[in-house]
Amino acid sequence: MKYLKQLDLSGNLLENIHIDVFEDLSDLEDLSYSNNRLSSFNISVLNANFPLVKLNLSHNMINSLERSSQHMVTSLKVLDLSYNNLTYVYDDFLKAVPRVEYLDFSFNRLSELEANALMHLQYLKILRINDNRLLSLSFQDLPLRLEELHAGGNFIGILLPKKISIRVLNIENNRISDLREEFSLLEELMHLNISGNFLSEFPSVKLKHLESLDLSFNNLTIIPKSISTNFFPMLKIFNVSGNPLQDLKLQSELKLNIFEANYMDMIEGIHEDTFEKLKGRANECINVTISNNNKLSVMAENAFHDINMCFVSISC
Repeated sequence: MKYLKQLDLSGNLLENIHIDVFEDLSDLEDLSYSNNRLSSFNISVLNANFPLVKLNLSHNMINSLERSSQHMVTSLKVLDLSYNNLTYVYDDFLKAVPRVEYLDFSFNRLSELEANALMHLQYLKILRINDNRLLSLSFQDLPLRLEELHAGGNFIGILLPKKISIRVLNIENNRISDLREEFSLLEELMHLNISGNFLSEFPSVKLKHLESLDLSFNNLTIIPKSISTNFFPMLKIFNVSGNPLQDLKLQSELKLNIFEANYMDMIEGIHEDTFEKLKGRANECINVTISNNNKLSVMAENAFHDINMCFVSISC
């Protein structure tokens, strides 16, 4: 087993990780202890000289993370601690994974992130902290090179943006009722999912790289004027489903590939001017889905007259 590169011990009843296991595994790169009965994890059991790059500890009962040796530094690039019982992550533990690129703390019980705990993780690209108990999210505490942040399914009511290189931001199913204009500091943002929150408006921020925007299941009563090609020149996909909209009329010109407006109980009609400002992107057609809107009973004959359509769905 000296040259073993991958070891899968998942789906057992293991309660501990013994240091003796790794004595002769000098080439081990991928280790999985998922779906066991671990209640704690001391990263110092790993051999710092081993080339281990991927560690999966998901689906255990881990409630504490330790680093008994202050000199312990690993080569881990992928660390999965999802589906455990963590309530706090200490800065000292994270100092043992300075090269980590993918970090998953989803489906735990975290109520806060220690200030600056993640700042030294300069190689971190993807962070999953979704489905915890976080009340706020400060971008001040995130590394500058972070590309993807998944923080949905928390209790976040406050966002404090700052300028970082994030491209994918998923903050669905939280308690956000207001977005600050500082959101424009997320200049590299390409995909934003803020569905399932309490937004009644959207700020006038310019995000020149944004390609998809999901505002479904919020508290919008009109489609905000700020949702426009002027502010989002690269926008291709826009979802406004599940809002209490009384009218689907666009306030500003919008060039898209996909427009979705489903599951709305207030929309009674689509009129001739409803989509007069909706266009397909240059030399491209557009897919429009307006389904499962219980009160929709009027459809103007020329509602889509000037739009280059690929596909239209108005099903129940």
